[in-house]
Amino acid sequence: MNISKMKKTGTHAITATVLGLLTALPLQAEPFAYIPDYDGNISVIDTATNTEVDNILHGDPGSIEMHPSGHSFYIANRDDGVSAYDTASNTLIATIPTNGQPSDIAISAVTNLVYITSPDSVTVIDASTNSVIATIPMNKSPGNLVVSPDGSKVYAAHHGEITIIDSATHTVSGTLLNQGSVFDMVAHPTKNLIYIASGHSINVIDTETDSEITKVATGANGYFIDISPDGSKVYTANYTSGSVSAMDTQTNSLIETILMDHYPFGIKVHPSGKSVYVPGFSFDASGPVTEVAIIETTTQTVSETINSLGYIPVDIVISPLQEDIGGNATGTQQLSVVCSNLTTSQQVTLSLGTATDWNCETAGLGASPGDQIQMNILGTAK
Repeated sequence: MNISKMKKTGTHAITATVLGLLTALPLQAEPFAYIPDYDGNISVIDTATNTEVDNILHGDPGSIEMHPSGHSFYIANRDDGVSAYDTASNTLIATIPTNGQPSDIAISAVTNLVYITSPDSVTVIDASTNSVIATIPMNKSPGNLVVSPDGSKVYAAHHGEITIIDSATHTVSGTLLNQGSVFDMVAHPTKNLIYIASGHSINVIDTETDSEITKVATGANGYFIDISPDGSKVYTANYTSGSVSAMDTQTNSLIETILMDHYPFGIKVHPSGKSVYVPGFSFDASGPVTEVAIIETTTQTVSETINSLGYIPVDIVISPLQEDIGGNATGTQQLSVVCSNLTTSQQVTLSLGTATDWNCETAGLGASPGDQIQMNILGTAK
């Protein structure tokens, strides 16, 4: 007998009480992609079907960042402040003021802090309360941000200079010089490395020594960068080249250049690691045409294109893989399941009859991060 019920994000603690003889397998929920555009929309894409399932109206959106839990995302407002949205309902949770017009956003999975660059400062927000807890003054206007894998440092870039912030004290601890401009940065998921899109190269920085290890040439104007979930490959979206560069992180060598049918403006690796989403735009007689190219990572070729999405894209994020509170049972009949939230004392009973799968949340069970969930499963063996 095997019962496995756990959110992949680790935000729910699950126990199961089993009555009867059955095997239950978890149900996996596909992530959603969020793509803001310059026309004030955020397109929501179901990556299971690669279709637009929602459109959020949001004034003048800028950079966007997904909270590691997948329960919310933060988006910079080009006029002022940062807005937080609930991904379950795609509704606004809060708007947090910043010290002027925000530029970029980074979130630490270790400290649960949100960092936002704005003119002459970095604003620090506690994601649990969505309140500002610190404002760190900068000598120069910072642009892009990235948090080190261990959460101890935050790197804020301004052109070729990167300011290093101590996340424990919210103070500047040093600087490092990058060989070239800094357009975007991403951290390795497990190693003390960050990768910088420098326009014509990927620069690799060791966060233990805060020094450059190597530089790998890419296509022209590599403005956006992302890394695969296992850290094995880095991808840059090269705007004027109309291409995507793929780099092997073991050898720090370029392994593929993938041509696009549009000017890429954003890049995000699917959390499964099987595909890369590249929004961008081209022009026809009516004006700009927005599309998202999907690269298959096994072949490093474009396998699908999503068309007719809003206006010119600004950025892209994808929610993490999660497993629903539910499952699928084999070798049983007349199945019934009692789903209980032990934290809130809510209980939902499902009488499935000949059906073999269930989803407690779809049936009405509410669950928040940290809630204790129990499933009592009763079935008759076939």
